[in-house]
Amino acid sequence: GIVLRLLGVESASELAMIAGSVGLACNLGALYIMVTEGIGSIQALAKSDKPRGLRIIHEPSEAGQG
Repeated sequence: GIVLRLLGVESASELAMIAGSVGLACNLGALYIMVTEGIGSIQALAKSDKPRGLRIIHEPSEAGQG
């Protein structure tokens, strides 16, 4: 597909490494939120009606609010 061409993936092992890297980035993003905002913010996000998306980078003024 077009995504494979954009990524320049030529083998299944390369695609697996990319998928693993994306998963690791998601986990690190969640860990960052837990450390800076607490577990309550993740629980609130899970219950909210807002669209969910990976949010790794925070403005310094947002840290600790929640």
